[in-house]
Amino acid sequence: MFLKKLLSSFLLSPFIIIFLFIPFLFLADFKKNKKIKLYIFFVCFLIYFLSTDFGKNFIFYFLEKDYIDYNVKDIVSNLKGIKNDKLNLVVVLAAGGDYRYQLSEDSYDRLFIAYFLYKRYNCDIFLSGGAISNNINLKVPISNIMYFYLQNLGVPKEKIFIDDKSLDTFQNINNLKKFISNKNYNNIIILTSSYHIPRTKLLFNNLIDNNKLKSKVIFLGCSFKYSKYYDVYSFIPSFYNLYLSFLGIKEYLGIIYYYFYFYRLKKS
Repeated sequence: MFLKKLLSSFLLSPFIIIFLFIPFLFLADFKKNKKIKLYIFFVCFLIYFLSTDFGKNFIFYFLEKDYIDYNVKDIVSNLKGIKNDKLNLVVVLAAGGDYRYQLSEDSYDRLFIAYFLYKRYNCDIFLSGGAISNNINLKVPISNIMYFYLQNLGVPKEKIFIDDKSLDTFQNINNLKKFISNKNYNNIIILTSSYHIPRTKLLFNNLIDNNKLKSKVIFLGCSFKYSKYYDVYSFIPSFYNLYLSFLGIKEYLGIIYYYFYFYRLKKS
C-alpha cells in the first residue's frame, strides 16, 4: 500500500514537467549555452521547491505565522476574551463557488466555522461575496450560495445579512463598513482564511476609522495551508502544493499593491 501510494505520488506530480526539461540540458552545448542551462536548472528547482511542503510552507509561513499552533477545536476557548462572552456578528468573506451551488474548499471552511459560531453564540451572520463571472449562466453571487446552505441548516432569515455586490476584499470591507455603521454590535468576528488575514487587516485598518468604531473586531482564521509536520511525502512535489504556493504568492502581491495604494493616498 505504501509503495503504491509512493509511486502514484511520483507519477501524478510536477516531476513530469521537470523530466520534460531534462533533455534540453543534454542537447544544448554547455559552453555556448551556459546561461540557458542555468536558467532551465533554476526553473526545474523552482517548480520542485514550490511543489513540496517545504516550498509551500516557506510561502505561507509569514502569512500564517500567528496561526501555526492554532487548532479549530480551540475556537471557543480562544474567544473567551470577548466582552461578556457575547458574539454579536460573524462576517464571512466568500472565497469562490460556482453555478451548481458548490462552494470552494475555503468557502466551505469559512461557512462551517460561521455556522458553528452561530450555534454557540446565536449571532448574526453577514455574508459578503458577489458573482465571480459576468456570464449570465454563471452569475451567481457566492453569498447567495452560502445563504442557501445556512437556510437549509435552519438559520433564520432574520439572522442572515447579504452583501452580493462585493467582487474583492476591498469591496468586502467597504460594504461591511456601510453595514455596521447602522448597527450596534459590541463584538464582531471577521472570518476568512488565515493566509488572507494580513491583507484583510491592511484594508480594514485603512478603510475603517477604528476610533469611530464602537464594536470590538476580532479576525479569525481558518483553512490553514501551513503544515507543521513533515513525512516522506513532503519531499515529493504535488500539483496541489504548486497551486497553493501560487495562491500564497498572489496574496503577497495583493498586500504589496494595497500597501502602495494607501501610501499614495496618504501622500496625495
